Amino acid sequence: MLRKDAKWHPNLSPILWLPTLWIWRCGSRGLASWFHGGSPDSETGLYDPTFFLICTILGWYFMRRQKINWPAMIRANLWLFIFFGYMAISVFWSWDVFVSSKRWVRSFGDLTMALVVATNPGGQLEGIITVLRRCAYLLIPFSVVLCKYLPNLGRMHAKHWNADDWIGVTTHKNCLGMLCMVVGVWLIWELWHLRETRAAMSSREFKFKLAVLMLYGGMTAYLLNGNGGSRSVTSISCLLIGTIAFWQLTVWFKSSARFWTRVAIVFFAWLIISPGCQLVFGNSLYNLTLHAIGRNPNLTDRTILWDDCIYIGMEHHPILGAGYMGFWNPQNLAEIKIRNTNAPEEAHNGYIEVFLELGFVGVAIFAPVLIVGLLNTWRKMRVHFELGQLCIMMLVMMYIHNYSESGFPRPTYLTWFGFLLAVINLSPALMNNQPETAPISRGKNFQLLPSPTG
Repeated sequence: MLRKDAKWHPNLSPILWLPTLWIWRCGSRGLASWFHGGSPDSETGLYDPTFFLICTILGWYFMRRQKINWPAMIRANLWLFIFFGYMAISVFWSWDVFVSSKRWVRSFGDLTMALVVATNPGGQLEGIITVLRRCAYLLIPFSVVLCKYLPNLGRMHAKHWNADDWIGVTTHKNCLGMLCMVVGVWLIWELWHLRETRAAMSSREFKFKLAVLMLYGGMTAYLLNGNGGSRSVTSISCLLIGTIAFWQLTVWFKSSARFWTRVAIVFFAWLIISPGCQLVFGNSLYNLTLHAIGRNPNLTDRTILWDDCIYIGMEHHPILGAGYMGFWNPQNLAEIKIRNTNAPEEAHNGYIEVFLELGFVGVAIFAPVLIVGLLNTWRKMRVHFELGQLCIMMLVMMYIHNYSESGFPRPTYLTWFGFLLAVINLSPALMNNQPETAPISRGKNFQLLPSPTG
């Protein structure tokens, strides 16, 4: 598929292979694990540091050769650059400055690759879709092979004598769910684009494109199911919500009045149903929803972990935090193990993770990143509908996913990299070599899945 993709899209910038390599690493496991075996999350040796450093240097080298208005770029993404600057400063009061510095460099590499995608000569939409498509082409079938036929590599021994969890090319079942969720973004966008452009293609061409999407959609659904016992409910729920958001934005494009009418109906229905569930069933709508998707009210002991993490954060470093990636030190881990036998090295909540590492100051800086990023993306949709629609879908999914999983601001984490891809604001004035777009461009973008003859 990668070989055919090069023939189908001959005009793609070679620069996009750099973020492609990066997302392959973000969506899988450490390079040391592939070359020397060992645990899936093994990051020992020089493989990963060398890879991250070379990619980051090359990324800035390629961007330097382009006509980028950097003062305008920084102004358009001011809060994001301030947040990365504060993360860099916080490294100095971390428990291990060297380890935190290495992880900040990796996170800065995430930002670099996202900027490479956004500023590639073909446009931001082309860059995002190309990177997601190549990610699906390699990692999805590779994960199917590992889960099905090489269980010693593609599965992880489950706790409490349950069936082994499927992990595929990743390090954990939740990471495999994240990979499928991100690939699902590409699948939904491609299916919508195929439907919109069906009239302009032959029957053979349409069937071929549909067959490719169905093949990868089937493999993605197969991995999401996780052999029936290790599925990631969070990723499935976020993909469903993102699909609904994507669909409703299409309604907004055709009729904004109809869209806002539906939003009002949903809002008032929630006002009625929420107290009604408490009266009729004696339980809140939130708990009933969790029960329906197979989760208990404490989200598999996550709420207990959140209480412990917030207590330790408020006790030791509430204002400035423990430093970037500095909270999960041996002392804090030992304190958390008292009540949490699993003792994960993450808070299972991206927003709490920001507080633990960067304190109230970090939260105060990161909140505008989330809010302004969503507002900028909404304005982006008015200029370039397809790009804005895709980015809003991704942001909605990442915001919800971080409620029960830690993605913010973990370096080389697929949801963090996906968030950066969508949140970067790139107005036409920032790039002198970007192709111009119509006020609302639809059907004028590059062809994503060409015919068999190319």
